[in-house]
Amino acid sequence: MLTLGIHGFGRIGRAIHRAALEDFGLRVLAINDRCDDDSLVYLLRHDSHFGRLLHTVVQEREGWRVDGRFVHRRREGRIANVHWAELGVDLVIDASGTATRDDCLEVTASGVTAVILTRAATEADLTTVAGVNDADYNPSSHRILSTSSCDANAAALVLSALSELSILGGSMLTLHPWLAEQNLLDGPSAQSGGGPIPDLALGRAATVNLIPKHTSLVNALSHVLPRVAPTLSGMSYRVPTAAVSSLNLFLHIGETADRNRVNEVVFHNARCTDSLDVSDEALVSTDFIGASAGAVFDLRWTEVSPLTGTLRAVAWYDNESGYASQVLRVATQVGRVSGRLRPVDDQLALPRPNL
Repeated sequence: MLTLGIHGFGRIGRAIHRAALEDFGLRVLAINDRCDDDSLVYLLRHDSHFGRLLHTVVQEREGWRVDGRFVHRRREGRIANVHWAELGVDLVIDASGTATRDDCLEVTASGVTAVILTRAATEADLTTVAGVNDADYNPSSHRILSTSSCDANAAALVLSALSELSILGGSMLTLHPWLAEQNLLDGPSAQSGGGPIPDLALGRAATVNLIPKHTSLVNALSHVLPRVAPTLSGMSYRVPTAAVSSLNLFLHIGETADRNRVNEVVFHNARCTDSLDVSDEALVSTDFIGASAGAVFDLRWTEVSPLTGTLRAVAWYDNESGYASQVLRVATQVGRVSGRLRPVDDQLALPRPNL
């Protein structure tokens, strides 16, 4: 069992904690977040998307117990200020979006195997998507890893499967649920005053609008699929739903293929990894809430134009639980390759006394 620390306990941090309670051979040993304890425990136990946590959580002075196992609680502003290795943590996941490269190097210098950044990050030694290029991990040179974005994970999984058909180029469209920084009513956008492309439209009411926006998806893919990414373009919509995204691909392929051939290729690839799944049912977005795959390819919507050979494909992904599971698959790979997958010492489950 690999022991994990999580820095930042927002939507993704909590989704990772929840997912780690399932069959990943992982255990969350420490949490660092400056929010109050009551709020964190409450939000772990109750979630509007995923329902009540089906595990017993008991709050204590220096953390909480999940099914009797103690989780240390820290309240530091910087990831490097937590003594992760002393707590018995093998691997730290930054789910805050705030950790710098120098911060992460301090963490690994203290004895932690690696830090995983749950965002697209140029400061990472390796950007990796489970089921695509996670075998590239090298413990001697990769101390800081990025698991990129939920969109990039879904797109990379589908494009990697379809690359067997020789992708010549195309475009991508993602439909993504609203995020916390958006407004319930019209107002200034959190992105209106900064960034290279101020996006005033993101300040419009999230619950009643389809909001077109720029996407960094192609740039994120360039770190995972460097040959395919330059041939693609993309855009995104924020849509008035709370969970689950959709990826729509329009690709020019080199191989002459029909719908059945495309679906067979994806189905075969899905059998080789837990990261990619397929569906042929008449489902809608809420049916994929809680899906652990990084992408679920919808076989019903595959279409190849007889005139142009253009392929249309659709995939679904839970942008929280699916992405969290992808992060944990990378963590498992790190633990396996580095030799840190090991039984947990029960003494580490006990809170340390204040000396």
